Amino acid sequence: MADKKPTRRHSPNTMRSGVQIRTGGRYKFRIRSKKLTLQEVGAILCELETQEGLVEARRFAATLDYARLVELCKKWQADPAGEAKNDPNTHVHPRFMLLPFMDDAKVPEDAREGLFPGDGAGPILEMTRALRDLGVDCKESAVFDDEVLAQYLAWNAQQKPAAAS
Repeated sequence: MADKKPTRRHSPNTMRSGVQIRTGGRYKFRIRSKKLTLQEVGAILCELETQEGLVEARRFAATLDYARLVELCKKWQADPAGEAKNDPNTHVHPRFMLLPFMDDAKVPEDAREGLFPGDGAGPILEMTRALRDLGVDCKESAVFDDEVLAQYLAWNAQQKPAAAS
């Protein structure tokens, strides 16, 4: 009789090696890998959406370190061929979050549902229109370039509640 290999059992909250997902009030998020990629983040968000629903996936996306994700996008922008795992157009769906260098024309059809309801023009164009409607001096654009990123970050910083003293 051949020895059976022991099967590795994962808890329901362990989605892949080194990553534990816990959402909402009862869950926490930890990534042990220092080699985080947008491909991994996108896969985690899609799995989380399947297991917990879109609202929980969006809630989780809001807790991620946006500055770190922006750094990954900038690495991809500097070297698109070498950093394919950090392509924001391919790996992170706009329904979870919008990232720098996303382009409405490059986002796959099945991922075009954006964060902002609109006329179907595309999530980046809808976001820039929404920022303009909020009084932000932002150009209408279908590409989330450095200028749009600066305006978005400035607006987002104003929306955060002041820390209690």
